[in-house]
Amino acid sequence: MNDDFDALESELASLTPAAPSSQLRGRIAEQLAAIAPVDRKHTWRLPLAITAAVALAASLLVMLLPQNSTTFVAPAQEFATPPAQAFDPALPSVWSYHRALTGSSAALDSLLNQHAATRSSDEPLSPTTAFRSFTSANQAALGEL
Repeated sequence: MNDDFDALESELASLTPAAPSSQLRGRIAEQLAAIAPVDRKHTWRLPLAITAAVALAASLLVMLLPQNSTTFVAPAQEFATPPAQAFDPALPSVWSYHRALTGSSAALDSLLNQHAATRSSDEPLSPTTAFRSFTSANQAALGEL
């Protein structure tokens, strides 16, 4: 099979391109002479004018729109927990769960039981989900797929 390729390769290697004739050169020269040169001196003016007009319109729009002088700044809220409360083992905190997790599984279970018992039973449980549940009402809001 390689012999066939070797024969073809040697035949292709022996081929050389023919030099262009004087008639071909003359026709190419005529066609190139017939093409008018493009004046590129003034081609930048139109894009520059359009860009300047858009910039002017945008700046006028910003200047002429009514300014909303009342800005609402939310008061700063302090969420810091006092250090004594943060390290109190009776309260649920990241620190207490960290200590329980580094210990045995029984320590974590007892901490979970302790905090579950301190919650009053008349408080309703607040559902917490990581992802939004998909219902037919949600699908109607999304539209047809």
